[in-house]
Amino acid sequence: MKELIHFSATWCQPCKQMQPVLDSFVSNNEDITYTKYDADESVSVFEQYKIRSVPAFISKIDGVVIKMHMGTATEEKLDSLFS
Repeated sequence: MKELIHFSATWCQPCKQMQPVLDSFVSNNEDITYTKYDADESVSVFEQYKIRSVPAFISKIDGVVIKMHMGTATEEKLDSLFS
């Protein structure tokens, strides 16, 4: 199972700019489970993964963290998190 974890915040402007990219990526990759965490609502999850800035992304395959990316990303960059 593939999973993309997205760390975001409602007050983060780059996070808001990422939403169309994420919407497209998720709709084009139905085999990837998409999970989003907000900095103000999921403090323990942010601490668990040591997330210090948003947006941030973690890819997991079969529950194992494969890669991490901090900052905005293109669909191609998000796709590369799984290779």
